[in-house]
Amino acid sequence: MSALKDPVKHVRAAAAEALGKIGDAKATVPLLAAIADRQYEVSTAARRVLEKMLSKGLVPFIDALKHPQGHIREQAAIFLAGCGNSLALDALIETLSDWHAGRAAADALGKIADRRAIKPLLLAWIKGTDVVIDASRLDALKQIDPHWPESLEANELVPELMTALLDQNANIRRNAKALLLKIAPDWHRSAEAIQYVPDLIAAVRIPAPDLACDAYDMLQAIDPNWPSSAASRRQVNDFLDALGSQEPVTRILASLTLSRMGEKNAVLPLLYLLEHEANIDVVSEVVKALGQLGDARAIEPLIKRLSSQYNHRSGYHLECIIAEVLGSFHDLRAVPILLWQLRMTAHVMWNVYRYGAGASEEAQHCHGVTYKAIQEIVANGIAHEIVPLLLAPLMVELPFDDGDSILGSQFQEDIVHLLVKIGGDCVSTELRALVERSANQPHVITVAKKVLDCISDVKQ
Repeated sequence: MSALKDPVKHVRAAAAEALGKIGDAKATVPLLAAIADRQYEVSTAARRVLEKMLSKGLVPFIDALKHPQGHIREQAAIFLAGCGNSLALDALIETLSDWHAGRAAADALGKIADRRAIKPLLLAWIKGTDVVIDASRLDALKQIDPHWPESLEANELVPELMTALLDQNANIRRNAKALLLKIAPDWHRSAEAIQYVPDLIAAVRIPAPDLACDAYDMLQAIDPNWPSSAASRRQVNDFLDALGSQEPVTRILASLTLSRMGEKNAVLPLLYLLEHEANIDVVSEVVKALGQLGDARAIEPLIKRLSSQYNHRSGYHLECIIAEVLGSFHDLRAVPILLWQLRMTAHVMWNVYRYGAGASEEAQHCHGVTYKAIQEIVANGIAHEIVPLLLAPLMVELPFDDGDSILGSQFQEDIVHLLVKIGGDCVSTELRALVERSANQPHVITVAKKVLDCISDVKQ
């Protein structure tokens, strides 16, 4: 057998032929190794001899499936695939998880076509992480079972697949879900799926982001009333505790769940997070949750957070969300801070237009969102209370430009349009009163008269 390593290729080929004539099972492993010989004559001789040895007995090849060298195990599985003998079934099933020999083992099981291999192939596919090996397992399944995935064996695996949906490994969860959709497309509507709801609810609260998100998605699929169902309501205290989790995703999902439940007891913990939370994604979900709960206690803290947000700028994402939520409350207390944000974003837009500096698209989007929020408050408010709030920042704004715009700066245009939407005599009365009170303030008088002219022009 040492001659198989001789530097002369003809010697190695002759050694392989000689070992074939001897027929000693101990030569199986060295011959399997010789298949990888770079010289065609040697590898061909080794393969020819092994085929003859295979016809005399499978045991040496089955034993080679446990060899410490991966390429030996792989070649042993390839030869067993060629024999198509079910005597090797158990050994090949054990080899399915072998990174080196797993693909060859799956091919072998497909050729053997013994239905006892269906379940092991499915379970191996669920736990698989290699695309090529996983594909070979599915090919083997189709060879064994032409009716896959409607076969009885596949359907018997559904409970195990549902359990795998809660596995800590993301690949296993993904594969199990994909397999469930093939075997039982309506699995989420079954009585068995409902039984997993408590475990899924518990998984939402654990500090494992991927699993928690997957569990939340599955809950929405299984329970049409989630999270307002009785099963979720029983977990309210646990979700309240989850707001204090160290894992940001857990805090996000807890905020989302409690707001969808309409749980008013979550308001105070959410307000605490609003003030102290550093993670911008968590704060965004907390703001949305407070908006959905619609509790007026959130208004002042939201105003405070928005006013402080400009000292810790990270884009306009959070500012937009807070503006939308404040607008949904229809509370006049939010108007001054929203007007301030409207003015700031208009200023950024002007700088971009004039100097080509700044985040134009982000500022423009935030400007639009803020305007809609103010508009919503205006549409649901009392005119004589709103008009002074709109006029106050206008009187300290720079005088109207003499440029192309009829109404002047963007901020001034926005306020005039809002005043026009209010309409009636209220605006005119307030402006005239303002002129009378500001006899010693020429700028205020000029702006007030200009606003009256602009309102008149817009109406026409």
